[in-house]
Amino acid sequence: MQCIKLKKVEETKLFWPRRNKEQYKIRESKRKGLLFSCFSYRELKFMKTLLVAINSKFIHSGMGVYCIKAFVEEHGEAVENAEYTINNNENIIVQDIYKRKPDMLGFSCYIWNIDIVMRVVKNINKVLPDTKIFLGGPEVSFDGKEILKNNPEIDVIVLGEGEEKVLKLIKSWKQNRGIADIDGIIYKEGKSILYNAPASFMELDNLSFIYEDNLDDFNNKIIYYESSRGCPYRCSYCLSSVDKEIRYRSLEKVFNELKTFLDKEVKQVKFVDRTFNCDGERAKSIWRYLKENDNCITNFHFEISADILDEEAINILKDVRPGYFQFEIGVQTTNTETLGIINRRTSFLKIVKNVEMIKSYKNIHLHLDLIAGLPKEGYESFKNSFNDVYSLKPAELQLGFLKVLKGTQMRDDAKKYGLVYREEPPYEILYTEHMSFEDILKLKMIEEVLEIYYNTGRFANSVKYLESFYETSFDFYEAFADYWEAKEYNKYNHSEMELYTILYEYGCKVVEESGLLKNILKFDMYAHEKLKKHPEWLDISLTESKKEDIYEFYKNRENIERYLPEYTAYDSKQISRMAHIECFDYDVLTYEEKGEMLKNEVMILFNYKNRHELTKQAKKYKIK
Repeated sequence: MQCIKLKKVEETKLFWPRRNKEQYKIRESKRKGLLFSCFSYRELKFMKTLLVAINSKFIHSGMGVYCIKAFVEEHGEAVENAEYTINNNENIIVQDIYKRKPDMLGFSCYIWNIDIVMRVVKNINKVLPDTKIFLGGPEVSFDGKEILKNNPEIDVIVLGEGEEKVLKLIKSWKQNRGIADIDGIIYKEGKSILYNAPASFMELDNLSFIYEDNLDDFNNKIIYYESSRGCPYRCSYCLSSVDKEIRYRSLEKVFNELKTFLDKEVKQVKFVDRTFNCDGERAKSIWRYLKENDNCITNFHFEISADILDEEAINILKDVRPGYFQFEIGVQTTNTETLGIINRRTSFLKIVKNVEMIKSYKNIHLHLDLIAGLPKEGYESFKNSFNDVYSLKPAELQLGFLKVLKGTQMRDDAKKYGLVYREEPPYEILYTEHMSFEDILKLKMIEEVLEIYYNTGRFANSVKYLESFYETSFDFYEAFADYWEAKEYNKYNHSEMELYTILYEYGCKVVEESGLLKNILKFDMYAHEKLKKHPEWLDISLTESKKEDIYEFYKNRENIERYLPEYTAYDSKQISRMAHIECFDYDVLTYEEKGEMLKNEVMILFNYKNRHELTKQAKKYKIK
């Protein structure tokens, strides 16, 4: 044994001797303010491990690699993480990995990044030929033998959850031991490719909390949180159905970890639990805890099944702070035959009842999902599903397209149901025996205009008005999507003013008199911001009498205290530049609230310092 006395340091670091490449294994032992390290450098070979996540957006984070890093480090091995996005230049990714000089290199693989991962792997192998490369994640877990066969650069495929397996890989490679005894991997041995059956699932309480000391590293990113793994449901298109055992982190740990988020006042926490409320009592316990400890800043996102909410759960949700919770609810289809085929035993009537009840509280953001291209659902059937779900008027309605993923029952049954899909990720549906490729393309255009004109929430009243000229909501979006494509608007990005102008141009083809449409469009515009520029078609001229009324309103301090208490520190000129009063020929505020349109001149005050927690619209008052 050799002992070396080192200068005082704040934390454990890695040291490399000048004359050899072996790591000094440091064991912290503070005595009289000094850090001592005792080790045998022959005892341990230094090997550097790097885990890579290539995310779809900057605001996302690779939760998988953070879970592995936290677990591996808790068991005494050092690991580094590197995060990139699919928009990064591949050469930059290769260069950055090369400069880190890893001896072991792992990639987290999903449908959105697998192509770039494979290209990076091929190139990094050329410049770091001695580096051990392993892949994990859902995109490599179901055809791992084929991947190893076709990609000699890759040494190992890790199946399923990776914490324990990656730890064993690191230890085995560092100690020059074989890996044949590691469960849940596919690996090469000579010219053979061998498969070790997956290990039993981990106890989730044995996992480390990945945000223990590093929350600042996630500034401006979504915080993902996992309190369970697996799903009790067997939806045939979903990879979560493959993990047939659901496991939970103890509530004691969950509460302690949620307290960290609340104490640190993070902006948003997104639970990644596949069906958060599959255990209703557990879900209610967590919701109660969050209600009791609300910091009035953080909000929480949950993916739930709406039809299994009971009366007690609904009552818990009734008075949560507006904007505190967000719910994502997968309806997917209302076609009962299709629901049976895809193994979803949901009741749309219960979904309607519970969604309408929650919606009536006006405090929870509701995001509902539909999937186009499911078995036995044609265009007309999907139209019915769309109208059924759209009638609930969620804050967002996502129109997605079936992805026939590796490892799912849907892929096994693809020929049975006439599903034809892209061979490359994300394996999106092209057509089915009931829905043609042309139908899919029409729905793609509908998805685009729905995303812009409904899900942004900035055109709510204008869209509601134009829908009234069609038999169904779907008919409006279908016709508008045809116009959108015919004008080739789908080929360009548009400013917000351009989007209002496009809707106005289209609306003029639908309505006989454009005056009311202009008023509603103007109302939607000012509901979100005080306009600096106006489209040419929008008349905003005021009479001298109305200008005087507005001037007098801002001078009256009683008005400011009553309607604009957030502005009391400012003088009338300053207030007029920050708030806004607009004149309308129709009572558009009553139309927004009750759906009734009256020909009646009104003046509406927009308070931009007081916005609705869910819609983010300015608080509005009818002042004359």
